[in-house]
Amino acid sequence: MQQIVGKKWAKKIPIGAQIYNIAGDQDPVGLYGEGVYAASNWLAETGHQVQTKLYSGYMKFIIIVI
Repeated sequence: MQQIVGKKWAKKIPIGAQIYNIAGDQDPVGLYGEGVYAASNWLAETGHQVQTKLYSGYMKFIIIVI
């Protein structure tokens, strides 16, 4: 399993990709929402266009790259 950590990871994603970061705020893998926003911020800081949606009361963490 690959970890999503820091700007080094985000730089590996193609700049032209459409990124949708979708998660629930009850998912421990996404650090209850904090990790989701951190990943979105790393992507934005490296020049990516990213949309983030956090669902209250739900679990799961999904990143869709088109």
